[in-house]
Amino acid sequence: MSEKLIKESPLGEVYILENEAMPNIVKIGYTKIGAEERALELSKSSGVPLPFDVADSFIVENPDRVEKIIHLHMENYRLNNKREFFKISKSSAYSEIGFILYQTKNIREIRLKQITSIISLSSKYPQCFGNRNKKEILTLLFEPFIDKEGKQAVNDAIHSLL
Repeated sequence: MSEKLIKESPLGEVYILENEAMPNIVKIGYTKIGAEERALELSKSSGVPLPFDVADSFIVENPDRVEKIIHLHMENYRLNNKREFFKISKSSAYSEIGFILYQTKNIREIRLKQITSIISLSSKYPQCFGNRNKKEILTLLFEPFIDKEGKQAVNDAIHSLL
């Protein structure tokens, strides 16, 4: 997605970042420039011993509002109220965010609902997705996060929804 178009739209990414130097601690935030770019920005700090990796992300409308809801829901895991770090595994964080967004903690159901949501958003805001077709968008967004078994499930879901 184009950085300029995202900044000018109501879309953004709520991300889960992990860092090998901080096991079972994730950073949950939002960005209008893309989760990968945000991870690179944060990794440049001299206070970070190893780079951040994107564990997962969710494209949402009004990401600032969604982030606040997530932080409130997950306050028991928060390490410091002034920071976006949570003592929770990346898979548990993903399930919690999935529950907030889609009312389920089942990872397979969350992925399916993410796919449905992205298809809807790409129809509503095609310019934010570079006018790519839906299959290209979904493949680009999900490929980094899915193991071989999960890829087949996502491919099946994409084909059934398109």
